[in-house]
Amino acid sequence: MSFEDVLRSYQGTNALARSLIGRPAFDELHVLLPDPGRAEPAFIRATSWLYCLYFEAGRVSITFLRRLGEAYALVNREESDQHVEIVRCLRTELHHNLGFADSDQAARTAAESWRRKSCGTALPRTDQQWLDCYQGLVGNARVFLGGLDEVVRRIESDGAAAQQHVDEWLRRLSRDRPAAAFDSLIDDAKYRLAREALNTVAFRNRHVDQWRKHLDLLEDGFDFSFEALRLIEKTLLHEDSVVLPITGRDIVDDLGVARGPEIGALLEEARRHFEVSKCSREELLDHLRRVRQRRMEDECQNPAVSTAVKA
Repeated sequence: MSFEDVLRSYQGTNALARSLIGRPAFDELHVLLPDPGRAEPAFIRATSWLYCLYFEAGRVSITFLRRLGEAYALVNREESDQHVEIVRCLRTELHHNLGFADSDQAARTAAESWRRKSCGTALPRTDQQWLDCYQGLVGNARVFLGGLDEVVRRIESDGAAAQQHVDEWLRRLSRDRPAAAFDSLIDDAKYRLAREALNTVAFRNRHVDQWRKHLDLLEDGFDFSFEALRLIEKTLLHEDSVVLPITGRDIVDDLGVARGPEIGALLEEARRHFEVSKCSREELLDHLRRVRQRRMEDECQNPAVSTAVKA
């Protein structure tokens, strides 16, 4: 199986899409192409290239054309679903340090089962075994992408009768935003909600699929920045319900509180205040200073009050 066949379908679909909808079906890919003369690296590169096409550069068009292809009886749903999923599992296993969570185990098991079927072992060692895996993967991709190319050609041949499909395809592409488009909004929200240490990309990758599902339900012409920011803030607020921007050590160091029960009482007050009014670390510490000052004043006026904090 030649990777050139895969590229031919990829380029053909892109070229025909430009003619039909005025733009390519897939965004540009910046992934090195496999060299079949080096079997193991070729398999790894082919996996990476296909993953980037299916889940990044071509995510919208591939989803649309797959479902339309099923309606045209040009794409076998079970086979296409299996192929796309195994690319995801292979890439996950190759590029991540998988642990023993259920999702990790499922990806590892699927990848190992596929390799065992393709080359006779879950853990290839010889060049021939890796070549068998490479050819199996490329062969499946050739069939899959060839089917999508036929779908686009069917749209073209149907002419005006397929105009609604052309309009829907273009609508979906025009509504799509790359994952990185959420990053500046996450940065804005995390500083406002006192989550400066949050890893923007990791947070985005964890939630972007769910955000996209919500955005897909909105009418055309919606304000992406406004709607996406609402979703991001909702997610942050949900996750932040028990995450404070301070610790007991901050109370000791910044407020000069001696180690003891008062720290626990102040942390409880910090939690109560933070859940009602999200604020920065400094704002929360200032609030605790005021609370502590009032308590100290109350103790001076009524010494019995001190037992409520120190007990």
